[in-house]
Amino acid sequence: MELLLPHHQRLRANIDEVLDLDLIEQQAEHGTLDFRHYASFIVDKMASLCAPVRDELISSLRDVADVVTLYRYSDHHHHRHHRNF
Repeated sequence: MELLLPHHQRLRANIDEVLDLDLIEQQAEHGTLDFRHYASFIVDKMASLCAPVRDELISSLRDVADVVTLYRYSDHHHHRHHRNF
């Protein structure tokens, strides 16, 4: 979220609404948490925010079936990207 600019208020609100930690916690407690739904949401947001040079990477993230692998892969590339600045 720290990467969003102040004028991204609607996007921030959408992310806060979908990634509602209280709701996610309740879903996890009741065994109804849909990891794939949240992973798809995050990848979609990454696609809308990332530079076109990252389109191939984002496309490859959509093909990762295992959510843990998807998280590790995207987190690795996120940290690698920020070291370059």
